[in-house]
Amino acid sequence: GPVTVRDSLMVFGEISGDVKVTGQGRILLLREGSRVDGAIEAEWVGVAGTVNGDISARFIRLYPSAIVRGTLRAEKLVVEEGASLYNPAMHVGHIEAQAQSVTELRPIAPRSA
Repeated sequence: GPVTVRDSLMVFGEISGDVKVTGQGRILLLREGSRVDGAIEAEWVGVAGTVNGDISARFIRLYPSAIVRGTLRAEKLVVEEGASLYNPAMHVGHIEAQAQSVTELRPIAPRSA
């Protein structure tokens, strides 16, 4: 089911359900080999594992081992070489692609409120 934590969470295993980080800092880090099957909401999200769901954060960093299947919503997105995005829809203010293989990613206009 859904998981809500205060301040920060580091995931080493698997979570089936949405993950929300509240409070100060609001940091979520998925370690290599970890998996979340659900939406993620935090201030800062670092993904080295697998996410099957949408990610909403102020800052998202996808490490080389990241696999993401879902919509990304962020003010800033950093994609490192080797990261995999499947069917990505993005609502991102700024993209910093750190590899030739991801330079074709383009932000789309934010949704109107």
